[in-house]
Amino acid sequence: MKVYENGKRTWRAKGEEQEAAKREFLDCIRLIEEELGDEPYFGRDNLGFVEVALIPTYNWFYVRDKFGNYSVEAKHPKFIAWAKRCMQKESVQVSS
Repeated sequence: MKVYENGKRTWRAKGEEQEAAKREFLDCIRLIEEELGDEPYFGRDNLGFVEVALIPTYNWFYVRDKFGNYSVEAKHPKFIAWAKRCMQKESVQVSS
């Protein structure tokens, strides 16, 4: 839940509240990235529950980066590579 709330605050808040939200959001992404490890997906070879929960929010990353004035990809390229891999799956493309 912290990913969603902090992500929303990164582009809605201003000043110090926005900076705190960015730090907290990027920390959440770091934890998720660490859990992914060297696997292609959280379900190892296939999409799992984590992908089902997070991939629908991936489209908002551009908005968060732009209005929050930061880059998730710069800080966590492995996480963004995972998201892009997920987006290439036919089941994700059809449901987007």
